Amino acid sequence: MDSEQDQEQSTPVLTTTDQIDLPLREKPADDNEDQIPILEPSDYDALMYYWGLPNNPELVARSSSQRWDVEEATRLKKEMRFLGKHPLIQAWQNEGPASLRNQIKQLLKRQLVRWQSVRAHRIGFRNDNKELVRTEVILFITVRRGSLFWHKGRHVAIRCKEILEKLGIMDVECEIKQDCAYLGF
Repeated sequence: MDSEQDQEQSTPVLTTTDQIDLPLREKPADDNEDQIPILEPSDYDALMYYWGLPNNPELVARSSSQRWDVEEATRLKKEMRFLGKHPLIQAWQNEGPASLRNQIKQLLKRQLVRWQSVRAHRIGFRNDNKELVRTEVILFITVRRGSLFWHKGRHVAIRCKEILEKLGIMDVECEIKQDCAYLGF
């Protein structure tokens, strides 16, 4: 969405990291049978949710109430692809106070989210035949490690999804992740 240089220049540095506790959602977004109430992921679930993606990101929160199957997720690695042709691209490039980009940035600022990047990617799985299957478009918000937790993150992800839907973008979910910290040379 943004070039690395543009992203670095546009990323605000927020110094306040007060967290608020929000209640868990008690019922799914819709009544489809593959929907379940969203509960805070276990540490294991948060670590394994992005199995296969570079830098081993860790799930903080997501807007979707789609069932996440840990058995399948650890068998099939996720793979990140370029977005390709999608209405989200045009919406992101629009300028002005009502633009998608500005609304997301303002939401993150109001919620005191210490974000590092906002990017959209297509995510899918490689099946046993090495074919990319079940792809979906995700608006990723990457946050500083330890700066955002599930309750507030879930609230922010749902608000992002609502912004997307108000702009007519119905097939994009919002996920908030943090990169895993590891030492290296």
